[in-house]
Amino acid sequence: MKKSLFFPIMLILFSISFNAKSQDFIAVNNFGDTIYYNIISSVAPYAVELTYKGDSSLEYQNEYMDTLDIPISVVNNNITYIVKSIGSYTFQGCRRLKCITIGDSITSIASNAFYGCIRLSLVNFNAVNCGNTNFNPFFTDCPDLTTVNVGNNVKTIPDYAFWSSHLTTLNLGNSLTSIGYCAFQYCTSLTSLTIPGTVTALGNFAFADCVGLTSVTIENGLVILDNGAFQNCTGITSVNLPNSLLRVGGLNNCSSLTSLVIPNSVTSFGNYSFDNCTSLKSITIPAGVTLVGDGSFYNCYSLDSIICEAINPPTTPYFVFWGVSNTIPIYIPCESLSLYQSAEGWGRFINFQCLSSLIDINNKALSCSLYPNPTEKETTLEIEGLKSEADIIVYDLNGKAMKTYKLNAGQKQISIDVNGFGKGVYSINIFNRDFNITRKLIVK
Repeated sequence: MKKSLFFPIMLILFSISFNAKSQDFIAVNNFGDTIYYNIISSVAPYAVELTYKGDSSLEYQNEYMDTLDIPISVVNNNITYIVKSIGSYTFQGCRRLKCITIGDSITSIASNAFYGCIRLSLVNFNAVNCGNTNFNPFFTDCPDLTTVNVGNNVKTIPDYAFWSSHLTTLNLGNSLTSIGYCAFQYCTSLTSLTIPGTVTALGNFAFADCVGLTSVTIENGLVILDNGAFQNCTGITSVNLPNSLLRVGGLNNCSSLTSLVIPNSVTSFGNYSFDNCTSLKSITIPAGVTLVGDGSFYNCYSLDSIICEAINPPTTPYFVFWGVSNTIPIYIPCESLSLYQSAEGWGRFINFQCLSSLIDINNKALSCSLYPNPTEKETTLEIEGLKSEADIIVYDLNGKAMKTYKLNAGQKQISIDVNGFGKGVYSINIFNRDFNITRKLIVK
């Protein structure tokens, strides 16, 4: 009988011993924090992942607290391991964790790694080559997470990385080149955003449903803005687009957007670019545009004018302007009337106007004056009726540009410094795509 019991008892003891194995080793970082590791590569290059204390993620509470810096490497038994990943549920139950710095060496963060870190408020994200996984928001159920700093060496933000976070502050590093699919979708507390010029790729729905966003600035660098990048951002009232942009879009259902300046660099509009932008009043399509994607202005029923500077009508599928009144003025190059009247999409409009007449109207609507004139050191340009950004160039009599300035929409005056100018007559050119005005200045 004793013999028959021996093997079951040994089997139970073996099972207990096997299941009791948790972390492979423990180490203390340079700030005195205890961190738990599992070895994921025991041959060169040696690598480990962060894990929790004990046999399950909830066996110990708050094994990680306050501020934690994840190191790039760790030494155990005279072997140096690269810290490559953060395991599933590593920080679950760490309700006293407030700030974490994710080191450069991290290449993957497993599902629910920070699940339920309810006091986590600050993340310094320095993971240079962190890869994508399937739907895997890193910071699920972290209601206090308000600030994310993306390090200056980070190239890519992974798909879904900060999905549905409560961010109010987002600082993007100056080496960032791409932002992943849905990376910041549903970050509803984010109110303003600047995308640095290093970013050349913006994933589909990257900032979709960020309903708290009111203003967005995209610095020169981005080539394509499309595929719902800011879809359903119903609070956006203004977007500053870069002169590097070739395709524009991704602002569908932005119901508070009233106006937008499309850069002259743009050659196409993506599908459903601005559909359901129900507050959009006017739009100017630059001369180089050849395609306006399907549904681009679908249901933009507040549009009261469209300016299209292209001599050849851009390709426009039938539903591009569905819901837009066909009686609003469409300003086009004078010589292109018959082309627009017979073009698909454009042919539904019945009120075509000559573009040169609009320029004349705008010139007359603007009031410009200089004082003092003549002057020795400085003159003030006063302008009334400026509805969009404009450039100012000061020329000498030989046509040499002496100085340039920028006027913002609604700006009423600007000081022009003529220190160092020789005595004589200069011309001041104030212009944008809608008007072109010249005033004479005498320097004495």
